[in-house]
Amino acid sequence: MQKRQFAASLIAFVFVVFLFQRIAPAQPHHSAPKGDAALEEHVPTQPTAGKKEVEKAFQFQRRLLHGLETIDTVIKNWARTAKLAEVKKDPDALGISYGCEGLMEIERDSASRADSLLKRAMPLFKYKDSKSYFLVALAQLETRRSFYDQSFRVYSEILNNFDSLDALKDITFYSESGYAPYAYGIDAALHIANLGRSLPELRNPAIELLEAAAIKHPIDALGLMSLTALKHLDSTHVQDYNFRIEQLCSRKPELRKASDKFELQFAENK
Repeated sequence: MQKRQFAASLIAFVFVVFLFQRIAPAQPHHSAPKGDAALEEHVPTQPTAGKKEVEKAFQFQRRLLHGLETIDTVIKNWARTAKLAEVKKDPDALGISYGCEGLMEIERDSASRADSLLKRAMPLFKYKDSKSYFLVALAQLETRRSFYDQSFRVYSEILNNFDSLDALKDITFYSESGYAPYAYGIDAALHIANLGRSLPELRNPAIELLEAAAIKHPIDALGLMSLTALKHLDSTHVQDYNFRIEQLCSRKPELRKASDKFELQFAENK
């Protein structure tokens, strides 16, 4: 059930991207940070022919909700969509096609096939709004398959380059948290810390990543999670992290509730 909810929520996010490009005003395209230099921040407001075909495939998939299709027929339709000339001409649309097919393979418990499709999709994306959802799916899948080095690498990419996404404000699940844009980065920080706690060879790289994130986000929820993660990962500097956490919450009192929540998440993962 958890896997189904996860895949379904990710696919809903893709639909939000489509709605966003239809109703949002034109947005400036900013280059992504180093590591994803080829990606731009936002999907253009005018959908391509390829994106229109992908949206049709998504509408076909929604028939699952009413029992009008099966997972198998939806997978076949995504595979067909990926072969369309219009989709092949738009790498971002092709990446979404492969990604959605991969999510459906997760639903079918075909982890190896899902892994292959999601990895095929990754280099095709042109926009952060498109790639981010599938990158999170890949990170969780790698963890589930016990490919911890690969999982760590993907979560590192999320923390470094997908740490703030305005598109998440449109997702009720995240918007209600009060720190929606940082949701993926916060989740990545939690997983990076837990991998560092479990695997000695990842401990130092995890500390370096989390310290960099804390410096990059000095007064927001992602910085708070990074410091909380460091406190549980680097026991020799607990007092320093506690001081920095208190300092941050003093500057941003609205984050105290989030601080309690983050501590609870680490308590649950002991």
